[in-house]
Amino acid sequence: MTSALVIVDLQNDFVKIIDEKYLANLKQLVDNARTLRHQVIWVYSHYENKGGEYIPWETMDEMCNRTHTGKAIYCKQGTKGAEFIPEVKELMLPTDVTIKKTFYSSFNGTRLENTLRKHRVQNVYIGGVTSTTCVKATTYNACKLGFHVTACSDIIYAFSKGPRHQAAFKEYETFGASVAPNEAVINKTRTFGYGARLHADVIPTDVIDLDYERLKKEIGWCEMISHGAPVPRLVCCQGSIDPAAPHVIPLYRHPVD
Repeated sequence: MTSALVIVDLQNDFVKIIDEKYLANLKQLVDNARTLRHQVIWVYSHYENKGGEYIPWETMDEMCNRTHTGKAIYCKQGTKGAEFIPEVKELMLPTDVTIKKTFYSSFNGTRLENTLRKHRVQNVYIGGVTSTTCVKATTYNACKLGFHVTACSDIIYAFSKGPRHQAAFKEYETFGASVAPNEAVINKTRTFGYGARLHADVIPTDVIDLDYERLKKEIGWCEMISHGAPVPRLVCCQGSIDPAAPHVIPLYRHPVD
């Protein structure tokens, strides 16, 4: 697993009304990540809401260390506002990872970096709320930590899609991130070097199990040898297989894990 989709702060206090197009784009990228067996990570905020005056930050590092201040209360632990929006709850699976944060950056004081390193993730795809605060801080930190970062513009939410929203995307690029809509993200995740491209879900789901079982019976599978020792994988050869020499080097391999 070398890629992960990280979705930030899709919680009731931040997302009062969400349009169908955004939800369709979100579902498309979540489904794509799962098809490719990429890790899906949902980040949520719990803020202490201590009040105080809002003080602008001067640097991105300072912003990443900030938490919510001001009179308005957001995402207080135990409240309805701190819960994921219903549409996200419907998308979540037990195999997904959820991570709590208390700062603007999803990396500050959380286990996000350790989770990504544990799964050997190199490519991080980021979406969520909002383009000018938490998504921005998370994108900055991800780039700073050396990940290859793509900001998924079709699933980055903003309270107002005005000049500040578009300016935030340009800032992401100065951090070292790419900014891409859904179509480009999907093409990027399914394209490899030398012009090769992964095509998923080609075989209809109702025949996958049938064809797999038939292949197991019809093909003469042999034990695979690597560096003089067997590995937990079966292989087959083009043409016939000599039963007396099952450890031949195959011309064509079809792994069955």
